[in-house]
Amino acid sequence: MSINKDRLINNLLEMIKIDSVSLNEKAIGDWIENYFKARGVEVFRDNCGENFNGNCGNILVHIKGNMEGEAICFACHMDTVEPGENIEPVINGNYMTSKGETILAADDKSGIASVLEVIECVKENNILVMDLTVQ
Repeated sequence: MSINKDRLINNLLEMIKIDSVSLNEKAIGDWIENYFKARGVEVFRDNCGENFNGNCGNILVHIKGNMEGEAICFACHMDTVEPGENIEPVINGNYMTSKGETILAADDKSGIASVLEVIECVKENNILVMDLTVQ
């Protein structure tokens, strides 16, 4: 089994272009929620962001596995640090950077993209796995 490198990079590029500085993660939260819903996965969103003047709560996803065992949990964060708006990612060979005026937002959007790719690979290859939880 191998990952789909193009899909992984495309998902990462899409997410990087979505502004999501701390307390303003709603747009990336919407993207992630829509990603899972488009694949028939139920998504739960809490409202904990309201407790600290944020515009997005946590996104929780549970994917039923096909074997017994304790669930595997993936945890990622959606927010980025400043300067994290209007990011323009650039690919040079095997490297991805920002154009230079901003961060790249790879922390933690690269983690989110990796989790999405793992889930896609598990489903596509009918891999035996316990329940998966993403938060």
